Amino acid sequence: MRVTGASGDADDLLQITFLKVHRGRASFRPQMGLRGWLFTIAARVRKDEARRRSRHPSGAVPAQEQEMVDPEEWDSAVARERVSAVRAALARLPDSSAR
Repeated sequence: MRVTGASGDADDLLQITFLKVHRGRASFRPQMGLRGWLFTIAARVRKDEARRRSRHPSGAVPAQEQEMVDPEEWDSAVARERVSAVRAALARLPDSSAR
């Protein structure tokens, strides 16, 4: 919240952090400690966001501005189609335990 000033943005940064934790789980070294590893990832995500905001003070990357739609204006058919596409993409992902 201190970085973004908005709970929705803070939630997004938290989600990005946990995604990076998940993707980087193979790089975790127990002898270095979980807490330090997590905080390092979170600090880097926060720094990346601050850097992005300094380049785009409006809060949105220009390419994303065209795609932003008020949730109140979503067409339910489009929303269902997107949900279906995301679920299909997730179903195609390999099982992470297969490594």
